[in-house]
Amino acid sequence: MTDESESMETTNDESQKPESQGRMQILDHALSQARKKIISSAKLQLFQKHLRPIHKKNPEVLKRMHMQLTKQLDCHISEEVMLMFAEEQMEKILDDLDGVIASQKDNKEEAWRPSGDPQQDSRVYNISVKVKQKAQLQHVLSQLEQQNTLLRDHVALRQKKLLGTKRTVDSGISKWREINEAATSIPADELVEFVQKYGKIHRHHTMIPWDDDIDVLVNGSQKEAMSRALESLPEYTLYRPPLVQWKFFSKNITRSKRPFAWPYIDIFFFGENETHIWDKANRYTQLYMFRKADVFPLQNKPYQGSLQPVPCNSPRVLSRTYDPTLCTTSSYTHKEERSKDPGSRKTVKCESLYRKFPFVFRETRDHYVMETVKVGDCILYQTKAALPCWTESP
Repeated sequence: MTDESESMETTNDESQKPESQGRMQILDHALSQARKKIISSAKLQLFQKHLRPIHKKNPEVLKRMHMQLTKQLDCHISEEVMLMFAEEQMEKILDDLDGVIASQKDNKEEAWRPSGDPQQDSRVYNISVKVKQKAQLQHVLSQLEQQNTLLRDHVALRQKKLLGTKRTVDSGISKWREINEAATSIPADELVEFVQKYGKIHRHHTMIPWDDDIDVLVNGSQKEAMSRALESLPEYTLYRPPLVQWKFFSKNITRSKRPFAWPYIDIFFFGENETHIWDKANRYTQLYMFRKADVFPLQNKPYQGSLQPVPCNSPRVLSRTYDPTLCTTSSYTHKEERSKDPGSRKTVKCESLYRKFPFVFRETRDHYVMETVKVGDCILYQTKAALPCWTESP
């Protein structure tokens, strides 16, 4: 398209003035004409003048560049105008204005005319305007006061709930520390703690957000020592059936028909030989069997504000049973003591949850491992941990 043809097209378009159209159509037509004039001003001769080396070398390339630029410019301007119309609700405003004007066509009331006294005219006009503004402001003020009252009540309720949650969390941490102190009376080399078989500590430093129980694994030879330590806590009850895992829970929780109440801690016991340990519960023996070299010596890792003993070769222990890159919801609800609907179980890549939940990221350094707990790019805290047993210096 030549500059002359562009100019002729613009002139022809300008001659086609919209008649008997609404203001929105008039505005749209005017902006369309303005856009075409802007595009037509980007003449090919200007490109040829300022980009002379390219024009001499390959005039067709320059011409295609010019055409592409003008098309993109036209597209961007159109998009910006449409966005402006949408944000400012121009079509509704102008349609309302058309309606107001149309409704006044048959109005026989005489329009206001100045009296000749500027002060009097100004006073009469301003009084009516100010009265309307006052009424509007009073209405806005009333609405704001109502909103402030609702907001104040909502904030007070939220503060009350947060205080209650804080007390619950503080109480839980305090009770967990009591349990931890009681459990430390058992020899450290005989006690191994797993939270969902160690996943909570390794992956989150806290409860897995989509889980609802805690598992502890204790040497079977320490059953009586564990029983004495836990039964010495007056606010808790230990349920110890002979063939399955024990359950440890608060006395303040109302029980249903079962001899225990959720939330509780499941206490499993392991057997051992010279090379391995395993879960003594028959249904878990093959699933939870680990090399002693991967478990001992135990390392202390952060969990819920305290340090808990965990295996020294955690990746191998975890990969024995789980895929550490996958996050999976539980197949069992401990609160209701029943299996979940198989269709409700979800498995996703853990990395897809990094921006929603706290995860632990590790960086091995010369003499320690830096563990960083983050939600997305937000660092919650960092802590130093011992080197895993498989990388310790000799």
